[in-house]
Amino acid sequence: MTPEIIFYFHVVIVVVLIIYFRYKQRKREKKMNDFISKNGFTIETADTILSLLGGGIKSSFLGDEIFFGPDLKIFNVGHSKKIKNSFSINFNNSKIYFFDYNYTTGSGKSSTTYILTIAVLKSAKNIPQFYLRPERLLDKISEFFGYNDIDFKHRPEFSKKYYLKSNDEYSVINIFNDELLEFFETHPNYCVESNNGYIAIYRYEFVEPEKYSDFIKDVKKILTLINS
Repeated sequence: MTPEIIFYFHVVIVVVLIIYFRYKQRKREKKMNDFISKNGFTIETADTILSLLGGGIKSSFLGDEIFFGPDLKIFNVGHSKKIKNSFSINFNNSKIYFFDYNYTTGSGKSSTTYILTIAVLKSAKNIPQFYLRPERLLDKISEFFGYNDIDFKHRPEFSKKYYLKSNDEYSVINIFNDELLEFFETHPNYCVESNNGYIAIYRYEFVEPEKYSDFIKDVKKILTLINS
């Protein structure tokens, strides 16, 4: 094929992919709107979520970019951040906010875009700072050299599956009672962060509308146990 044909072929591929992803996006938005309406939840705007999280939009020569206030790892990595399909539900005289979130790390051919669903609560209680995520191979190597996370000797299954760190280890150990540890043992791949009254719960995946009720149930369970 001539260079011109190859060029136009690549252009067609890009256009087809853009159309496909926009179609998927619109389809998800419709399914999410139907789910929110059916359950009587409150639709929230991205501005509301940013306001809750002490964030906003800043402009630069690269365009508008959203930013967040609280020091939670999930909101302080990457660029090209976007919030979609956000809503809230009532929970213990407060609200839990749910939304789709995506961000990109790197650039060009080395870039990676992460898409996931997040739940956030601003707790009235003084919850200590902590960061929980699935344990990785590198964590086990670091542990060999003495860089330990918080382990529970009486719950080896939890300690094998999860990495837990905090600047207030004593308080966090008191929060992670057997019921909470058992929940995470039987519900893998959750990430939970707490800092300055904010609690974020997520897994690195979009929650499909047909599975959203189970996700909400899990989030309520985690928050109830943390705040008990």
